[in-house]
Amino acid sequence: MRSSLLVTFTALACAALVTGLSERAAHAQTIGVDLDGLTPVGSSPGYSQTGEAVSVRIGYRLGLPLVSLTPEVGYSYAHLGAATNDPAIDVNRLFVGARLGFGAIVVPSVYAHVGYGFIGTTNGPLNPDNGVAVDAGVALDLRVIPHLGFGIHGGYATIASSPGSVDWINYGVQADLSF
Repeated sequence: MRSSLLVTFTALACAALVTGLSERAAHAQTIGVDLDGLTPVGSSPGYSQTGEAVSVRIGYRLGLPLVSLTPEVGYSYAHLGAATNDPAIDVNRLFVGARLGFGAIVVPSVYAHVGYGFIGTTNGPLNPDNGVAVDAGVALDLRVIPHLGFGIHGGYATIASSPGSVDWINYGVQADLSF
């Protein structure tokens, strides 16, 4: 008798979980925007000054009450400034990845993306090049308005290209809208 009640309870809990996930997922598309400051790291040739970036992300939030997973795709444009004799660098990235968040009102999260970066320069020794792009970081969102989140984030990004990688630390603000 106890084992059949346990099996029945487990089956009902699994059915409720699957139903809850599918209902939330049906209404959990997200679009997000990130505005970043950039600080180059390493001794990569071709850039030496801070820069700025903007990213747009589209995802699909899957979640339980206090945990959410958001697979996403996106595009990012970054500009790293130049010193007097160095070229400025423009980076366009296409990426796929995910965010994992914890909480309902204050939501700390981690994120990671992989994709492809297209590097162009204004002049100088670094020829325009392309390569695999990877980024990862942490974020802290505030969700006090339904369907709207905003917060801060910081992370590390790199593009493996020839003659060397282009690496930077990013920090900034973000907002996303769920519908």
